[in-house]
Amino acid sequence: MANNTHHTKAIILKLIPYGDTSLIITALTEVFGIQSYLIKGVRKPSKTGATKASFFQHAAILNMVVYHHPQKQLNYIKEYNWAILNQNLYTNITKNCIALYLVELLLKCLKQPDDNPELYYFAEDALVQLNQATATITANFALYIALHLPNVLGIQIIDNYTTHNNILDLKDGCYYHETPPHLHIVTEPYSCHISQLLKANHPSYLSEITLNGLVRRQLLMYLETFYQLHIADFGTIKTLPILQEMLY
Repeated sequence: MANNTHHTKAIILKLIPYGDTSLIITALTEVFGIQSYLIKGVRKPSKTGATKASFFQHAAILNMVVYHHPQKQLNYIKEYNWAILNQNLYTNITKNCIALYLVELLLKCLKQPDDNPELYYFAEDALVQLNQATATITANFALYIALHLPNVLGIQIIDNYTTHNNILDLKDGCYYHETPPHLHIVTEPYSCHISQLLKANHPSYLSEITLNGLVRRQLLMYLETFYQLHIADFGTIKTLPILQEMLY
């Protein structure tokens, strides 16, 4: 079994209590894509009263040594420690909600355990940048995630916006001059805002984009529709109503 151990970084996406002291976790790993693991005994209090379960929080970024058998749906974690401790994600309620939004998007979009290091690096960098973000950047950060995550999923929106081509077709993922024969479209001024956000290829540029809470909420609803059109069985985003309440 030892020959099947591997080192990987991982972002924790989902936690399910198992038995009295254990957890089953779902994680986006750097090496194996999305995976499920059983971690034993982590909910058992130590002599100090603390539990090792504090490592396993949503959006936590860990270094792990795991047993990996490709034929198994549930593998085991041998060792773990912090890779990056993004403390602000757990103390700032708005940042925490945005981190949970990213986690939910990943869970809904990833159906198979295919390795995708680019996706892992995008998610890790997004969490690190969110942890460091100013309030102005944080306000636009969920939109940044929702618009740039598709780039590494192969379903991106093409930014061919002009004052002439200003109708965004959510089904085709590009801009047109004439209205397409369906209702899944975004018109001005929202189509222009999406183009601006697509041009922000790093979160630091988000501070230059001025939006209000009403616009942000509407854009997130449009982008939920985009995911529903392109990801099978996507459903609705449960964290979205809470996130919309926090956007100002």
